[in-house]
Parts: sequence; structure tokens; C-alpha cells
Amino acid sequence: MLEGTVINILLLASALVSLVIAGIIYLSDKNSLTNKLLSSVIVLAAVWGISIFATILSGSLSVGNVSFSAVSLIPAFLILFILSFRNKLDKKKTWLVLSPAVVMAVLVNMPGSISRAIRTDRGYIEVLNYGYLLWVFDIYFFIYAGILFYLLIRARIEASGIQKVQLKYLIFGFATSLFFGSLFNIILPLVGIYQFNNLGPVFILFMSSTMAYAATRHYLQEVQVIFSEIWAFMLVFIVLVLLLVRPTVFNLFLFALILGVCVMFIRSVLSEAKKNEVLIKQKKQLEDDKEELKTLDKLKDDFLKMATHELNTPVTVIQGKMSMIFDENLGNFDPNHKEFLEPVFKNSSRLIELIRGILDSLKIDQGEMAVTLIETDLVEVTTKIIEKTKKEAVKKNVEMIFNSPKEEIPPLKVDGLKIQNVIQNLLSNAIKFSPEGGRVITDLGIFDGHLVVSVADSGVGISEEDQRHIFEKFYQAKRFDLESPQEQQGTGLGLYISKKFIEMHKGKMWFKSEEGKGSKFFFALPL
Repeated sequence: MLEGTVINILLLASALVSLVIAGIIYLSDKNSLTNKLLSSVIVLAAVWGISIFATILSGSLSVGNVSFSAVSLIPAFLILFILSFRNKLDKKKTWLVLSPAVVMAVLVNMPGSISRAIRTDRGYIEVLNYGYLLWVFDIYFFIYAGILFYLLIRARIEASGIQKVQLKYLIFGFATSLFFGSLFNIILPLVGIYQFNNLGPVFILFMSSTMAYAATRHYLQEVQVIFSEIWAFMLVFIVLVLLLVRPTVFNLFLFALILGVCVMFIRSVLSEAKKNEVLIKQKKQLEDDKEELKTLDKLKDDFLKMATHELNTPVTVIQGKMSMIFDENLGNFDPNHKEFLEPVFKNSSRLIELIRGILDSLKIDQGEMAVTLIETDLVEVTTKIIEKTKKEAVKKNVEMIFNSPKEEIPPLKVDGLKIQNVIQNLLSNAIKFSPEGGRVITDLGIFDGHLVVSVADSGVGISEEDQRHIFEKFYQAKRFDLESPQEQQGTGLGLYISKKFIEMHKGKMWFKSEEGKGSKFFFALPL
């Protein structure tokens, strides 16, 4: 019996197992390019092992060269597999990767290119005379291995989620196979140790199994676990037979190493399967919760629409009647009566603003808010709004200043009502947050192809914490003077709606503020 018979049986068994794995992968999805490339890699690995086994039996150099042809193509197909796995493979890359590999696969089959004489009577291939292409082949192999490692590491860095986990297994399998394959088939033979050069293809099982695992994109738990357990059991069993037949220190070390790796791999597979099962359940729960929240959100919006519409009519009637009492003196109310009814008028006005704000925000969020563009003189609009708000400013002894533009401002195509709403909101805020005896300054001018309007107040300013949320819906900055506290009024919708209105005109809104030194709000509209 050959001295290396048991190792050769192990070599043949691993090659046959690889062919079975390749068949399973290919048949699982015949149309998948990734599966085709993966099964091709594993078939080439099997050819590598079978050709080594055939060379040992026959002693033929030409048969031995077939194993080098297979090894020449393996890294090239691995690179194509990784590119396909990452959806980055095209015809140009395929040509660039395969061309040198095919050339090398042809060259190593030339007589005397890798070895000129071998001996196989001891159960392994011993090279007696190296060929002229051996060093070229070794350099080629390690260059391709380096490219493959680079692609794997880069893909691992760029990937996320499940693909990041898949690439972890690819790197593990490739590194393990490369280390042992290079050790037994390249490094040790170069220093004259040939006894183990038929073990290299055995370790391709690490790579083929981890690649098969990683290629299972949808994480089929039971298939993965069963598949991993089968290959691990077969590998451990084969090495155990080797140990029993030839109980040497090396074989004991080899058995312990493979057993440990297989146990860790199976545990990792089980752990990942369990984690993924939990993730799938959580994902489904999140999707269900998301749909439920969408339904509740729609119900909320529908309710708010209905409620605000229903409230709008009676409140408008109340405000209209109160306006007639105050402005037209309807009913001949004396000053005491009017003073008594004034809170009703004020709060009805506030309620109408709240209702309109909620309706506008709902329409904005649901994409139902439209703009009607009409040529508008914004200088005139701004002037009228300032005159209108002076009554409010006088009550607080706040000075209103309007710096008329020096240059001529052309009419702009805007939705006049919405822009009025924005200016009105900024002026009202400025007056509200200005102290007694303060002032509000409005500027209007052209800058960088935009009409820029700014409203500055001399109030207490906005804190850094509030500045981050100032344009959020329902957010109210605490801008009242702490020494003279006032009731925090407003809905927290004014700035949110104003910013949205400006953005609908392809403009932008921003502000500058410093605590204790007031605030200045800007908006710009393209000319």
C-alpha cells in the first residue's frame, strides 16, 4: 500500500464532497450568475484534488499540470464571484480578470513549464526538477490572492447589514484555505518538504462551505445549519480515520485543529441563525407596527381636518359679530361692556389662527398645499403689513422701522397670500418677543439674484438649544424675559408653516440670534 494512501483517500473524499456541494449550489438557482461562479470555483478545487490523486497513481507530468491549470483559474473565478456577489461585475471586468488566468492555465500545461521530473512512489508528489515557469506561477497566484483579499476587505468595509455578515464568512473561508493550501502546496515544497502537498485541496472545503453559506442571501436557517453540520461531520470523520490509521503527533494536531474549527463554525452558524430568526420576527413586528402607525396617523389627520373645519365656522361667526361690536359700535355698547367682551374677541382671533395653522400644516404634510403664482409688488405688500401691525406694536411701545430698498424691486411671481402670511408671522413674533420700548426693523433688498426680506427684534434672543428646533412643528422657543415672565402663547406652527411656504417658492429661510441681543429672521425668494 502506498505510504500516503490514507491522505490520498482523504484527498479524493474532499474532492467528491466539493463536487456534491457545487452541484447543490448550482441546482439551487440555475439562473444565478453568482451561483454559477461559486459552483465553478468549487468544481475547479475538486479538479485540483482529483488531478493530484491521479498524478500520484499514474506518475504522469501532464496529468500533474492539470492541477496547476485548475489552481491558475481558481483565484480568477473567486474574484469574479466576489464582484458578482457585490453586483459590480461587467463584461470589461470579466475580460480583464479571466485573460491572464487563461493564459497562465495554458502556459502551465506546456511540457517542463512547472516541473521536469517527479517521483510519486511514496504516496505523494515529489518534484525532482523544477520548471522555468514555477516562480512566475507563484508570483501570479499571490498577486491574484492579494487582489482578492483587497476586494474582500473593501467590500466588508462598504457593506452593511446581512451582506457584512456574509462577507465575514467569505474572508474566514478564503483565508483558511489560502493559508493551508499555500503552506502544503507552495511553501513547504519550495524548501523540499513534499509529504503533505496532497493535503492542500482538502482545505478547499473550508472555502467552499463558507462561500456556499455566504451566498445564501436570504438566510434559509434550516438549510444552512444542516448543510454546515454535514460538511463538518464528514471532515472531522475523515481526519479521525486518518488519525486512527496513522496515530502520529501531526495527525493528532490536524484532528484537533479541524475539530476546533468545525465546532466554532457550527456554533457561529447556529448563533447567526438564531439572531437572524429574532431579527426576522422583529422586522415583521416593525412592519406591522409601521402600518398600524400609518393608519393611526391618517385617522388623526382626518379627525383634525374634520374637527378644525367644524370649529372654523362657529368661531368665524363669533369673531365677525365681535368685530362688528368693536369696529362699528353695533348695539351701542359702552366702553365698560367693550372691555368686558374684549377677551372674547382676542381669544376667538387666536382660535381662528390655531385652526388655520393646523389646517395648513396638515395640507403641507399631505402634499395638498398648492401655490398660485401672481405678479406681486412685495414692497407694497410689506408696507401694508407693517402699517397693519403698528397698532399691535403701539400697545407695547415697540418702534416699527422699515428700511425701504434703495434699488427698484421688480414684481415677483408669488402666491401673495402665503408670502403675506410669512411676513405677518415674522412681524408678529418680533413684536411679541420685543420688550417694552424695543424696536422691530424690517429690511428688503436684492442680493445674489434673490429678494431678501429680514425682520429683526431687540428681544431676549433664542438659546442654542432652541435654535436647533426652531423650525420644527409645534415647537415653541422660550424667548420671554425671565425677569418679567409672560404667558407662553402661540401654537408652534407659525415658523414651521412659514418656512414651508418659502420652500414652496424655491426660496429659503434662516435666522441669526444671540441670547440677550435679539433675533433676526430672513427669507430669500429667487427673482
